[in-house]
Amino acid sequence: MNKIVADRLRAELERIEAQIEALTNEAKGLRRAMALVEGDSAAPAVLASPSQPKKGRVPIKDTVISLVMENKATGLNAATLVSVAAARGIELDRASVSSLLSRLKKDGVLEYDGNVYRPAAPSARPNPVAQLTRAAA
Repeated sequence: MNKIVADRLRAELERIEAQIEALTNEAKGLRRAMALVEGDSAAPAVLASPSQPKKGRVPIKDTVISLVMENKATGLNAATLVSVAAARGIELDRASVSSLLSRLKKDGVLEYDGNVYRPAAPSARPNPVAQLTRAAA
């Protein structure tokens, strides 16, 4: 019983940590967009500097997107994606991958056909800068 509760708590914690990471990335993107819109001379430097992964952690979002792009013909689901990553020596948490895949689908980066995720068609991807520009007008 305690193991079941501990597993549920661990899964909930991982879900919340994935949400925090997503919100942090969203805030970074908004700061970049603001810098571009406001003509900030530091914007190119901000855009050019890649984010540094936390020490000892795999950048899960980059890994997931990369693996989905590599397997776009067949597509991947969370379990398969974790297996493919493991074959490359990358340990990913299935619950975190599942949450990230769902979020990327919601954001229009990926499409889900009921079985597997694939990269979204370019026309289906939202353009946040265009959305912000239209909202400001």
